[in-house]
Amino acid sequence: MNKNELLWFYSPLSLLNRIEKTLSEVGGKKFVSTHRDWESLAEFFFMVALKKHSGKDFYILQPEDQFPDFDLMSASQEQDVISVTLDRFELVTVPDRCDSFEDALSIVNGKISKGYPENFNLLVFVNHIKSREWVAMLNTRLEVFHPFKSVWTVCLLFQGKDNPYCAVVNRIRPQPLQTIAANFSDKSLWMMEPLPIFMEEVEVDGKKARAFKAAFMKEFQMKMRKANLERIRKTRN
Repeated sequence: MNKNELLWFYSPLSLLNRIEKTLSEVGGKKFVSTHRDWESLAEFFFMVALKKHSGKDFYILQPEDQFPDFDLMSASQEQDVISVTLDRFELVTVPDRCDSFEDALSIVNGKISKGYPENFNLLVFVNHIKSREWVAMLNTRLEVFHPFKSVWTVCLLFQGKDNPYCAVVNRIRPQPLQTIAANFSDKSLWMMEPLPIFMEEVEVDGKKARAFKAAFMKEFQMKMRKANLERIRKTRN
């Protein structure tokens, strides 16, 4: 198994390393057009906030297929018992060019209306100067969110124009509203849990990273394929 396969799932820190590498190569102006790495920013902030809330480490898989945009995984180990959760997410961005909240609401409703599978969740990256105001309005104005299981928002708080200091995540559907604020100065956000038995430390491009062991990855991929086939079978029936 090569290093790319070993890093199929990204931890927040390995994802951040990839984002910083792309930024250094293409610059800030072109970064927004990289698509996958631009989306990774929202996913990174989302994972950091979930870490703050739960104390658990989260990892993402960005499939090469059309959807979902990412799979969010958490894994815990108590003695010899391994518990793995996997949630599938679509991502939509409310960009800074939006002139009004109605534009933002139209973007979100347009994503919802595409008819994704019922086991998917939606993450809305509100990348706008009015992000906090619009997230609150989205919570009160969003009506139908089916077929998504849940709808989450993520936005940033800034000190000055270009200094983000906090990620704020809200689960707005199903209600009640749940809010998580993760201040980047909180050192616990960057401390990984002890290495589980199904993972190992590897060196990639001169940097240490965590990777899933080959045997675990093989078994996990088989289970994912079976789950996808079962989902397709149920959709066709």
